Amino acid sequence: MIKLWKFHLTVPESSKITQANSGNYGNNVFNTVFEMSLRIILLTSSSPDLYFTSTRVLVLDFINCYAEKFGLAETNLHGDNNFMYAEIAGRRGLVLEAIKKLVKQGMLKIQTKNGYRYKITNTGLEFARKLSSTYAQEYRRISKLTVSKYGFEEDEKLIRLIQNYSLTELKG
Repeated sequence: MIKLWKFHLTVPESSKITQANSGNYGNNVFNTVFEMSLRIILLTSSSPDLYFTSTRVLVLDFINCYAEKFGLAETNLHGDNNFMYAEIAGRRGLVLEAIKKLVKQGMLKIQTKNGYRYKITNTGLEFARKLSSTYAQEYRRISKLTVSKYGFEEDEKLIRLIQNYSLTELKG
């Protein structure tokens, strides 16, 4: 049994994502490898046939969290934030660490042809199905829209997209 916030999930022992093996964060799960791992599971489970680079995970997750800014939702999952674009730099390390942990836990598999790319496994899908909070449902819904709109763009183009949105907002 895994206790995630106030939710209890039963998953195979070998596939547990817990705070114990994602770092000891006490009561703070925000902006942690643990939180990023959950969002990566939700993102990749929304398009289980696709492989994602770490850059694609970084950018698509960012778009999901601030979907209103990208015309994909009526509100941002993470609220309005004047410094949202500054989060990208800090998130890269979280994404890389979370991916490593998810691969070790059998939630993601690696493909090394043409660089490192990651795909959710059946174990990861099983775990994702158990994430049923309102947030998880909305994140999944937005992920499908995000992947449909941006998921097949080149990584460099996705980075430029974020940079362009950032510059547009700075100019007002």
